[in-house]
Amino acid sequence: MRPGAPPARTRNDVVVHEALRRVGLGLALAGIDPRATAKAVRNVPRFVRDLRSFRTMSRDVGTPLPSWRTALPALADASSGAGTTGEYFLADLWTARRIRRQAPARHLDVGSRIDGLVAHLLTFTEVDVVDVRPLATEVDGLRFIQADACRLDGITTTSASSVHALEHFGLGRYGDPLDPLGHLRGLDALAGTVLPGGHLYVGYPVGRPRVEFNGHRIIDPMLAVDRLVGFELVEFALVADGAVHTGDPSDVLDRSYGVGLYHFRRR
Repeated sequence: MRPGAPPARTRNDVVVHEALRRVGLGLALAGIDPRATAKAVRNVPRFVRDLRSFRTMSRDVGTPLPSWRTALPALADASSGAGTTGEYFLADLWTARRIRRQAPARHLDVGSRIDGLVAHLLTFTEVDVVDVRPLATEVDGLRFIQADACRLDGITTTSASSVHALEHFGLGRYGDPLDPLGHLRGLDALAGTVLPGGHLYVGYPVGRPRVEFNGHRIIDPMLAVDRLVGFELVEFALVADGAVHTGDPSDVLDRSYGVGLYHFRRR
């Protein structure tokens, strides 16, 4: 990687980091966040003190007293940061900024977060969204298409994206059909929508190829570059260690995990 690349780590660092990542991800997918639970437990005494003090202050100034019976304890926020800027945030922002530079009149997205990348895009363009799951709400500027993302026949565009989605195709996690080649079919289908001269933006976990069923795949960082015949790679970045690093996908072949971000242009 060029200057700005993530620092080299020892083999032991990689093993420990990977083990912790897998444990944390598995618990998160099950709806369990041990760190948030620990913070909440530690902050119970503070909550009790604050509520008592607030009741006293309210009584002194003649405002309604909060009731213990209707309390709604938010126990972890006081010891948390101002917000999260994790890999989803960084990947969505990187992609949205590049799409904004091209300023398409309309954009196609397949499977990215509605409350992430798609929300960014709706601030400056209309978006067609494809997802295998239903979308219950209507949003101005968003046209929703419920469909199998591996079958996009008849859809064409000059600007298309899919961030943190291709790695799930074919694993059944979201109710889609099981297919060991789902990520390849999805990438081919997405690329097939892009007209000559158009732009394609994709992002997914990269590193040593493997399937962590049924959560996601880790995909060879060179797969899209080698597979998308007729496309040129405009830019590549890697989200790793809490930051976005510029470079070349071939430089991250030996990583265990990162999020590869690709901007292609169809010749």
